[in-house]
Amino acid sequence: FVFTSPNDGICAYSEKIFRSRDAGKTWNQVFTCALKVQFQGMTQNVACVVEAMHFPTPSVGFALTRAVAPGLFAVLNTTDGGETWDVWTVESEVDAKDGDVFFLDENTGYALLFGSRLHKTTDGGKTWSGVGTGTLWSAISGKRLRFADPEVGWAPFHSNGHHLAWTTDGGRRWLSRPVALPLSGYIYGFSLPSRQRGYVVGDHGAIFRYSVVPATEQVTANAIPAPAMPVFDSPLDEQVGQLETQVAALEEEVKKEVGEQGGSESGETAETSEGSLVDACCQEQVEKIEATAEAVASEVPKFTGKYRSLNLVFAGLRLVGQLFGQSQGLKDSLKSLRQARDPAALSAALTELTGQVTGLVQSTKAAFQSPGQVQEQPQE
Repeated sequence: FVFTSPNDGICAYSEKIFRSRDAGKTWNQVFTCALKVQFQGMTQNVACVVEAMHFPTPSVGFALTRAVAPGLFAVLNTTDGGETWDVWTVESEVDAKDGDVFFLDENTGYALLFGSRLHKTTDGGKTWSGVGTGTLWSAISGKRLRFADPEVGWAPFHSNGHHLAWTTDGGRRWLSRPVALPLSGYIYGFSLPSRQRGYVVGDHGAIFRYSVVPATEQVTANAIPAPAMPVFDSPLDEQVGQLETQVAALEEEVKKEVGEQGGSESGETAETSEGSLVDACCQEQVEKIEATAEAVASEVPKFTGKYRSLNLVFAGLRLVGQLFGQSQGLKDSLKSLRQARDPAALSAALTELTGQVTGLVQSTKAAFQSPGQVQEQPQE
């Protein structure tokens, strides 16, 4: 089953698909997968058992089935959040039994298919082709596939011990290595909310947490070495930090200006009709902030396009919305700052600008999984 929002869920059981709109309290059947296929010169009506499902967006989803006939398996597709489904067959000597599927967007997806190598589609599941060599994928069991973002993906598996296959280039190349989890057995599932954080569920109730830590950090005695995923290749975090420093310096300068022009002995408020107060005191500083804000606005779409969370679809989309909204709010606040003609308006505009920057700092720290943003729960 998959939830695309806190309330909207889709569940597949055998050939039936159910949908919930109330956070899983009730479920209604919306689709039964059945096909007419040609086999040995005869037309047969067959059910198609859904084996794996993924939604790259809240409205677009895909599902793969076990073989519906020798050399055929089915692909299901919805564009309305799981209310209606289209289904077609794909020629292949393998099927999705005990496999998994994951789409990076509405067209590009990967599937781990039974007894064979990884497969890829670039046309929304209409056609599939093998990726890489078959050696890595053919002997594994417990296949699970997740991408943290469009570049980094994981496929933990069990083959004479626990292994991890991973990619850092969007699935074009894959590497693998043994990971010495202390309890042998099946890997039941895992989550990859970011490239620096993952969770694996194994036998005997064991849950393993993956973290990327500095080389100098002391780790616990039972920590297990694992491949380190690459850092985010984006200047956004540094730009936002620079913006925070620049706004703090402007705030100090404006406080001085407001104190000096706050009013006369009669209590009148100082105003200027020809230019803004901030231009009069701090034009150079404001221009630097505007240049940094413009750089941030240019980088946000690049960053969100590459690094938003794909494993947690609605959390990733929410973060994208926050970053875009805060970037636009930053521009609006700077405009208000430029237009301030009296100390009261200037203070209000500066407070608004500081709030926008604070929100942007928090969002980027969450996006980059910066230290202090992941809160650990105390263990009993």
